[in-house]
Amino acid sequence: MLKKEVQSNAIKGISFEDGFSRLTNLASLLCDVPLTYISLLDEKSQWITTIPLIEDQTFVSNLSLLTQEVVNSKSFIILDDISREQTSNSYHSFFSERSFRFYAGFPLVNPEGKTIGVLSLLGNEAKTLKTKEINALENVVAEIADKLSAKKALKAFVKDFNKLQEITVSVSRFTEMLEEINSVARVGGWEIDLVKKTFFWSDVTRELHEVPNDSNPSFKEALHFFRDGKSRKAVIRAILNAIKLGKPFDIEVQIITYQGLKKWVRVTGKTTFEQQKCVRLYGTFQDIHEKRIKDKQISLSEERFRQTFDNAATGMFIAQLATGIFIEVNEAFASITQYDKTALLSLSLRDLIHPEDLKMSDDYFFKLLSGASSVITVQNRYITKNNTEVWVELVATIVRDHKGKPLNVIGQVQDVTAKRTWERKLLLSEEKHRGFFENSQGLMCTHDLEGNFLTVNPAGAALLGYTTEEFLSKNLFDITPQRIQDKMTSYLEAIAKYGSYKGLVKVVHKNGSFRTWLSNSVLSELLDGRKYVIGNAVDMTERIKMERELISAKVLAERNAHAKDVFLANMSHEIRTPMNAITGFANLLKETKLDSEQKEFVSNINTAAENLLGIINDILDLSKIESGHLVIESVPFNLYEVIKNIKSVLTYKALGKNLELDYQISASIPHTILGDPTRLTQILLNLTNNAIKFTEAGSVKIVLDLQSENEDEYNILFKIIDTGVGIPQDKLMVIFDRFAQANSDTTRKFGGTGLGLSISKLLIELQQGNIFVESEEHVGSTFYFNLSFKKVKGEIIQKQETYLLPIDPHKKVRILLAEDNPLNQKLAMKVLERFGFFPELAENGRIAVLKVQEKQYDVILMDLQMPEMDGYQATQFIRKKLENNTPIIALTAHSLIGEKEKCMAVGMNDYITKPFSPKDLFNKIASFINIQVAENLQVVEVLK
Repeated sequence: MLKKEVQSNAIKGISFEDGFSRLTNLASLLCDVPLTYISLLDEKSQWITTIPLIEDQTFVSNLSLLTQEVVNSKSFIILDDISREQTSNSYHSFFSERSFRFYAGFPLVNPEGKTIGVLSLLGNEAKTLKTKEINALENVVAEIADKLSAKKALKAFVKDFNKLQEITVSVSRFTEMLEEINSVARVGGWEIDLVKKTFFWSDVTRELHEVPNDSNPSFKEALHFFRDGKSRKAVIRAILNAIKLGKPFDIEVQIITYQGLKKWVRVTGKTTFEQQKCVRLYGTFQDIHEKRIKDKQISLSEERFRQTFDNAATGMFIAQLATGIFIEVNEAFASITQYDKTALLSLSLRDLIHPEDLKMSDDYFFKLLSGASSVITVQNRYITKNNTEVWVELVATIVRDHKGKPLNVIGQVQDVTAKRTWERKLLLSEEKHRGFFENSQGLMCTHDLEGNFLTVNPAGAALLGYTTEEFLSKNLFDITPQRIQDKMTSYLEAIAKYGSYKGLVKVVHKNGSFRTWLSNSVLSELLDGRKYVIGNAVDMTERIKMERELISAKVLAERNAHAKDVFLANMSHEIRTPMNAITGFANLLKETKLDSEQKEFVSNINTAAENLLGIINDILDLSKIESGHLVIESVPFNLYEVIKNIKSVLTYKALGKNLELDYQISASIPHTILGDPTRLTQILLNLTNNAIKFTEAGSVKIVLDLQSENEDEYNILFKIIDTGVGIPQDKLMVIFDRFAQANSDTTRKFGGTGLGLSISKLLIELQQGNIFVESEEHVGSTFYFNLSFKKVKGEIIQKQETYLLPIDPHKKVRILLAEDNPLNQKLAMKVLERFGFFPELAENGRIAVLKVQEKQYDVILMDLQMPEMDGYQATQFIRKKLENNTPIIALTAHSLIGEKEKCMAVGMNDYITKPFSPKDLFNKIASFINIQVAENLQVVEVLK
């Protein structure tokens, strides 16, 4: 239990408020807590007092239980939330009932490692201290412990010094008295007659040895009274030297009396010689036991004082009271002042103090000399030998003699420059936070638990159209809409109970309009125990309005995007379905016997269908690019083969216009590179096809040059050069816009949608390339684009295309075709039959499921959009209900991004779009059945 009054002699007389209120306030500021106390222990580890003094003994009792846990743990204890601690300790409920949620306790340990007290911090809200806050608190704790140790050490120095003075005076008095006694009293004597062989002790000597008065010991017996060891040897050596050399002696040795008492004695001896022979030895015995004890006490006290003084970690000095000139200084003090010890002994304390601090220092020392203070603590500046300023804290007191007369000043000095800098930074930080409060553009305020405003920043008041003075005259209910006044009551009750609140609140502007604030409030407490709320708020009205508009816009954009996707899907399906029949039957018709005019008609049909299909593909490609779903591949491919194939594909078209189509590839460009051959082919086909389209006579040429090369990649420049109609200079900037063409009659004359160049530009930019054009009307155009391709590392095995044909042409390959469109039914059945397969038709998904239940098929071709049961539902039924694993290939007019993945997800094995190539369809089917190369069979003709 803590006592109200300090009982420890070691700390009596020390003013505990000196410097400690500043440190406890600093600790409170660091942790943002209202209460900080220092609890002190005496030498018997009993709690003796608190700083500041606590009058409430119930509070003291519970606090001492907490601080005792800190002492027992030998480390700091931090309770982030006392109310959540799972313990039966009474003090937890005590502090919880008084709304204390947070506790932190740090042991105060002196330089000898002994705990002398505890620093306690109490707060009304739960919190978790950061590492830097704990480190800062440990610095404050070390400062408090140093101050306590310094004050106690200084009192001990003074006590030892005073005791030394008392012992010295006592010994002096004893010596004087002893000398007086020796001058008038008998001193014990002894004598050895070497001629008569006799030994004599006087009565006083017998008394010193505590032997009976009638006892007359022999010389040998007398020697045994001397303590065995150094004392006995010293006496024997002294006697032998006296007998042989006539040398007198005066020694101090120990005896053990007849009663067993150890005693220090002074033994003197002289000799009498006759005819150069010692005949007599005599001397005195003197009891010096008390004197030796006092001498030892003086020696020990001096040694302890000297070691403590010299080895102190803080600076120590003793100075003359009248002049302030240093008498003694230690190494630590010399280190602070940067003088050596010898030089300091010629200086005074005033020689070191900064001129601006002399008056303040004199005032403190006046209090010390006048007796107004027994100990002073002052911070001022010293000027070091190197002419630099250093801040020090001096704790000083007066050394007095046994009569209380002042003798010297003893002081302890600590370098606090770093601490002062740290405190200055802390003050600057506080000023910065105050500046932040005053200048913040959001609301920052405090109010009591009745809702009355205590403080507010100017910008916060202005948010509701008030001045600061007008705002402070109101309370929370004045700025709350009437219909939600009960919510404000609930808010005040909640924050009083739980300590914090965060959420959206409605408030009323001075002009009557409503605003929405995002509020964040926490409960705090003043040092006097009064509770208040710290709150901040941001006006979210405009943001909420904007977010609602953005959400509406997002929903609308998503609807539009979905509508666009649905439109494209439907358009793709509706156009590709008849296109499949047109191109398919045209190809079948082409293989029949036709005259030249009929062949021309079929060729025109195919050309028109291809153009229409190209338009559809352009639109779909544009949609994929805009949605970000187009993926650029990086695979090894033969660049020369790509260019050769492009020439092969477009040669017929060029020959039809009597144009020369050729290509030129720089020898420095390798054959095999890493990139996306499909997209490169698409770009080159678009640009070369355009060049052929707009060239009436002359040539079209594809040129490839190696622009640059590094360790990892090639940068290749592509040029498509034509001798066509050219492009007007004012149209060069718009030809890459979608649906744009150089002239209004271009579409009528040459056809096309104006999407080809736009798509090519997007595809090039997706691969981090650039495209530009140079053109002159009636002369021709050159389109340039550059792309980077990774170098191929290691050996690439080129795949060789093979035609896969049945091993046994007589083996029946059963194909189930699920298709609802009559034209597509006829086309697909005819193509499959020509492959030599045995197809069966199912007009919808439901019929397909029934047929699969009745018969085993090698492959199922599944349309996606069918009545009664579509292709997705039919596939899921076959896989899950029938547990049938027959390969299913989607045969559909859908070609949007994600369609293939959707098919695979429901259990299909592959995917082919309409209009389909007979060769592609055959290869898809062949990959799922036992097929090998057999080029001599008639199916080769079908695939050509």
